[in-house]
Amino acid sequence: LADAASAANEEIEFERAAKDCLDILCKSQGWAAGRLWLVQEEQMIIATEIFHLEHPEGMCARMNEAAQESKNHTFARRVVDSGSGVLVSTTLGDEEQWQGSLGELMDMHSQFAWPVFSGGAVTAVIEFFSFHDIEFDERTKNLLNHVALQLSHVRGREEAREQIESMAYSDLVTGLPNRYAFEREMSRT
Repeated sequence: LADAASAANEEIEFERAAKDCLDILCKSQGWAAGRLWLVQEEQMIIATEIFHLEHPEGMCARMNEAAQESKNHTFARRVVDSGSGVLVSTTLGDEEQWQGSLGELMDMHSQFAWPVFSGGAVTAVIEFFSFHDIEFDERTKNLLNHVALQLSHVRGREEAREQIESMAYSDLVTGLPNRYAFEREMSRT
């Protein structure tokens, strides 16, 4: 937990912090894979190329292929819509939800997803997979809540930095580039 929090706090970019956290969580918990989904405007969910794979040979291609299928956005969509985590396992009696899922396509036994909030809305989803059944107890929930909170701080700092830059180089009334933006572009050429 301390390693994940430290990694998130040290990173400036959200996606790099998420990658660090995925690596740390998967290795420390024995989970085979983890993936980051981003939530963009109008709650559109985007699969990223940010993931952790315990056995990357072949699994990377399977994960990317499966993530492109619309059904595999289901877990991330449920997290975005509910604002809470989702766990599905082969032993929990979730056969209907498991069939065709990314976890099933990757020959896993458990799959779960957890929200990352920023500005009161889910802006990302971290998803994990395991070859064994995951004990989803209070300790695991607290761990995921803490990591998601750290990532939300990084996301908030990144959004604030982007907003400040936008304000510095745009006219506040019209939104058009200002003199400073013009000078910055001229200095680049």
